[in-house]
Amino acid sequence: MITRLTLEHLDLFLELKKNNPGQWRLGSNFDNIVDNVNFFKERLCNEKAYTIGWVEDNKLLSITTLYEFNANSSWSWLYYCNLKSNYYNSSNNHGLFLANEMFLEASRRKLSMCFMLVRDDWPFIASDAIGSMKKQLEKWVDQIPEIRKYHWVDEARIPANTESNYEYIRWMCGYKSWPLDLRLRLGVLKQEYRKEILFTNRHISPK
Repeated sequence: MITRLTLEHLDLFLELKKNNPGQWRLGSNFDNIVDNVNFFKERLCNEKAYTIGWVEDNKLLSITTLYEFNANSSWSWLYYCNLKSNYYNSSNNHGLFLANEMFLEASRRKLSMCFMLVRDDWPFIASDAIGSMKKQLEKWVDQIPEIRKYHWVDEARIPANTESNYEYIRWMCGYKSWPLDLRLRLGVLKQEYRKEILFTNRHISPK
């Protein structure tokens, strides 16, 4: 079942990470328990974060996080981890249910832009893929209908072992360089889904 994660779920998170070491599939050399504990406490359980997991029999099978930025009506798909080794395995729907719920939360918060940092060699939108990967991704995206409300573009590319000049990208990278090329994708909510946002007071502070 979908569960809003808190600090009480730290042990479940660490157990999931034990079976899925390394961010962006870099391996255990880039993953340690101290970093994982700090990451969970400081980012995934931050007041601006919406972190949900799929929990069954006291076991965390998948986790994903929306992180709302202060500067504008944008958010970051900050984190995703799935118990299955195949990120795009459409037969395991836990992570896909979570991802769709995360986009619904962005809609409830009246957010209109999504940033996502991915490996440069990982296609994310089906149009980026070819052959069997394209078909697999189309099935994957079909199970996150809310994602189709966004128009996706490439915002930036961060070459291996470098850091961006922009603060928000450095934050998303954890204020460190990575030994692989990364791509920042920007999803912009399409115009036909913006009417509700325009007629709210989200952008207005009371005097």
